[in-house]
Amino acid sequence: MDYDDLPHVYFYTVDVSFKKGKTTYNRTVKLVTKCRTPGEVMRDPISMERIRKLVYAKKYKGQKHVMIRRMYNEVQLGKVTKKAL
Repeated sequence: MDYDDLPHVYFYTVDVSFKKGKTTYNRTVKLVTKCRTPGEVMRDPISMERIRKLVYAKKYKGQKHVMIRRMYNEVQLGKVTKKAL
């Protein structure tokens, strides 16, 4: 098995900003992802969907605006499996 070329999986504490109506809220969430920067997380649909599920209620019908402000407390967990690529 050749796992040296697979990307790492990281655990982050993330500061998130999101809107409900005209009000902007800030929240800190935990995130497991293979992305390293806030821009990469914003482009990753799987990570963004996880964050949206954490900050918005299940029956929220308005537009869901989420922005990653800061990522810190990086912990390397392991490598991504071949199925996840």
